[in-house]
Amino acid sequence: YDGSDLGRGEDLEGFAVHPLLEEEVRVALPRDHRLAGEETVSMTDLTDDEWIAGCARCRGHLLKIAHDAGFAPKVAFETEDYVAVQGFVAAGLGVALIPDLIRAATSNPDVVIRPLDPQSRRRIHAVTTDDLLKVPAVRTTLDALVASAALATPAEVS
Repeated sequence: YDGSDLGRGEDLEGFAVHPLLEEEVRVALPRDHRLAGEETVSMTDLTDDEWIAGCARCRGHLLKIAHDAGFAPKVAFETEDYVAVQGFVAAGLGVALIPDLIRAATSNPDVVIRPLDPQSRRRIHAVTTDDLLKVPAVRTTLDALVASAALATPAEVS
């Protein structure tokens, strides 16, 4: 995610890092949210909202962009399940960050997804070692990931 290191503090020296794709991260709002009709939503306008977030380790991106906007998010619920995230948002229990790949894979008619201001991005990488790339199954898997990522054009995930 923007503002975070690739390994989230882990040492990636000696690993082979393969960029796969980059996508936008947007905000999910309940359909009746006061900002649902806006074309773009500013993080500063979400200061008083409650948030649905990932686990403590996974919410660093939310904490960073909220901090940059001048606030600490009030996390009401946490889950790693994006279907559940959208269910919580639809029920009016909070707002959440949603990457485009998730948005393309699942949706809830009671959730409105809007671009953020400032824009936020997520980069997806495959990480392995040069030695493991010599294993046919690992090489085949990496090749399949690269091919799949190439099919996820910006039009499909935007």
